[in-house]
Amino acid sequence: MFMDSQKSAKTKLVKSSLWSFAKRRVVAEHAEHEAHCTALCCAKSGECACITHLMADHNEAERLRDMGIHEGVTVTVLRDGDPLLVRIGDCRIGLGRAAAEKIICELV
Repeated sequence: MFMDSQKSAKTKLVKSSLWSFAKRRVVAEHAEHEAHCTALCCAKSGECACITHLMADHNEAERLRDMGIHEGVTVTVLRDGDPLLVRIGDCRIGLGRAAAEKIICELV
């Protein structure tokens, strides 16, 4: 019984260390990505951006267009993070990080 609890504690420590390493790597990769990014996911609160291109697949791009997110539209970022909250006209829309990464824009 004692050996099982030691093994379990050691397994938890290894999993925790691996998770911690993976999280640090993702944060570092995103910092590098953010330095050169023109995607909506990297816009900060209060910034306005004009959408220039949707990099999503056909179905996802169609869904975004149905919500009013399409080329030529100017959005205001109300809250950055995940989910990203944007305003388009009088509407507020929440977008997950994966969707926001596929929306290419120019800051205005």
